Amino acid sequence: MPKELPIHSEIYKARPDVTCVVHAHPPEALICGIAELEFRPIFGSFNIPAMRLALEGIPVFGHSYLVTRPDLAKPFIDAMGDKDVCVMRGHGITVTGRSVEDAVVRALNFNTLAKVTLQVAQTGREARAISEEDIAELPDLGQTFNEEWVWRYYERKLKQLERN
Repeated sequence: MPKELPIHSEIYKARPDVTCVVHAHPPEALICGIAELEFRPIFGSFNIPAMRLALEGIPVFGHSYLVTRPDLAKPFIDAMGDKDVCVMRGHGITVTGRSVEDAVVRALNFNTLAKVTLQVAQTGREARAISEEDIAELPDLGQTFNEEWVWRYYERKLKQLERN
């Protein structure tokens, strides 16, 4: 059994809308959390779902311990609230969804946001958020549309890797 099973089990108990939890340790998100970089909507049509995650706000849980017991999961779940993504400072990320595809694609989109945020910070300049006017012009493609396309893309990539 995974040591951090309480992350998953306690989220399921607290959030009946969640049917999948992804917990991962992507390096860029880890570095952004450690450096206390803010996840802002600094791009638009490049990745609309990631931009919308930034608009909604990404909570940061300020502890980096292993969540091995329900009592350790409680403050994490309180910090995450009703958001679908939470950065665990010095640890990793936890992402929720209504399906495996939903949670995985959301985690990949968040990872894109973290990578771009880190790369911009490495330039030494601060990127400004995109304008409200630009945000208003971005279509709401719906999570399902994006999820299906991204999921299919990664399925095809995996099949190509298997053939090689």
